[in-house]
Amino acid sequence: MIVTTALMGLLLAGHPSAAPIHPDVDGSLFQAIDSKCPVTGKVVNPDKGVKVMVRGREYLVFNQAAAEELAANPDKYLDPDGTPKNAKKPDGPGHP
Repeated sequence: MIVTTALMGLLLAGHPSAAPIHPDVDGSLFQAIDSKCPVTGKVVNPDKGVKVMVRGREYLVFNQAAAEELAANPDKYLDPDGTPKNAKKPDGPGHP
């Protein structure tokens, strides 16, 4: 069976690992690479976390208190591009 690149993209689009990482691309829920709450640093269970809208983007945080803290102090927890400050950043040459 021959699977074209376009068809493979469609097949993978519904796969859970294909979740978008950059909310500014399509406005979907931000999912940090390490699944940590931007406020508490704790791992967030997608079924129990709290969604909060900040600067037009939706984030998943550990609990309601973290949601309120992120909404009240976004600059403390988010980089200017919206990436949580505690998200893993690429290392190596060519990466800031």
